[in-house]
Parts: sequence; C-alpha cells; structure tokens
Amino acid sequence: MQQDFEWKNSYSVGHIVLDQQHQQILDICKRASDCATGKSVDEDFHSTINDLVEFSRMHYAYEESVLRGCAFHLLEEHVTEHREDMAKILDFIHNSLSGTVNKVSLADYALAWWKNHVLISDMQYRSMVLAKGSD
Repeated sequence: MQQDFEWKNSYSVGHIVLDQQHQQILDICKRASDCATGKSVDEDFHSTINDLVEFSRMHYAYEESVLRGCAFHLLEEHVTEHREDMAKILDFIHNSLSGTVNKVSLADYALAWWKNHVLISDMQYRSMVLAKGSD
C-alpha cells in the first residue's frame, strides 16, 4: 500500500480543471491510506468515504462533459468504467453503514482506482484534451 501521494506533472491530462480534480482525488486516496495505517480516526474514515462518493459523482459528470466536447472516441467505455467505479464506492458506503468497516480494503481500492483509472484510463484522452485546450 506504499504510495507517494505528491502530484507530479506527468499525472496531468492537459486540462486545468480536470488536473485540479485529479489532485483532489489523490488527496482522498492519501486520506484513505492514512485511515488504513492508523494515522487517523474512524470519523476520518467515514468522512473520506463520503468525500469519495460526492467528489467522484461531481468529477465523473464534469469529465464526461469535457470528453463529449472533445468527441472522445472511447467515451462510452469511459462512462461504463465510471458507473462501475461508483457501484464499488457505494458498496464501501453500504458496508461502513452496516458496521463492516474495512479501512485497508478502501485504501487498496482507492490506490488501485488512482493507478488504473486516472493514470491509465484517463491518459487515453490526454492528447484530445490537449488539442482542444482547457475550456
């Protein structure tokens, strides 16, 4: 679960707002990691899950609108990925409400999500966003 949570220029997708949102996602991943390693209390864990849900919804809606504007050829697949991610995140909410709190699972998921979605999947649209410019 060891991860450097510092933003790097190589993480940029070429869009100012999306990059800012991705920086906030990276911060949520750090908070999830802190919960799993005991660097924070249970209230922080619940706050982190709530922030992950709310921020993901907002980010996905915004990202999808940007990608529609760029006529991103993999938009449908990207939207499907977003829906699958939201279902997994909502499972964490449900499990935390039912008392099945698993801080390590959330941290592992958040880190995998960062690596697979932001650093791999989102990079697929980088050239199109750069060509269009940040609106």
